[in-house]
Amino acid sequence: LFNALAVLEFPLLAFVVIELAMRLLAEAGSPFAGAKRRRSLILLVLFGAACGIAWIALSAIPERELADRVQVCIGVALLVLFVAVVKNSRSRNLLCISGGFAAFAAIQLATLAGKAQAMTRHDAGAYIAWSYLPAVGYLAVVAFWLIALVREPQPMVVHLSA
Repeated sequence: LFNALAVLEFPLLAFVVIELAMRLLAEAGSPFAGAKRRRSLILLVLFGAACGIAWIALSAIPERELADRVQVCIGVALLVLFVAVVKNSRSRNLLCISGGFAAFAAIQLATLAGKAQAMTRHDAGAYIAWSYLPAVGYLAVVAFWLIALVREPQPMVVHLSA
């Protein structure tokens, strides 16, 4: 059941990565603007680096479970996207949202490493303790979002009537 739920997590987090990347690109303005092309290139390079880092990390994971692979790939992508947002965004909310997801991704990656180490040492207590960390991390991220997110002003739209 856990592996099935972890695999279902993949499309949801993939949509988050896509949405955050699209918001970051939309901040640059016109699709023909130099800033948007530069951000697009930066995102492509960063996601290429994320794939390389994930591949290196996956080669070090002893258990080849699909859920582990999905968590590593999405976790690295969220961390890389956070770096791109910090470097290129002017939106406080985009920074807070991507920062929260990056923190949760880091917690999940630490959990995977901790659980793998506990398994190799045959330490059931440590494995159980590591298993609760993502829930605590998620609650901390949600609390951070409740405190940090603010209502951003909507762009003014002027309708001209004939």
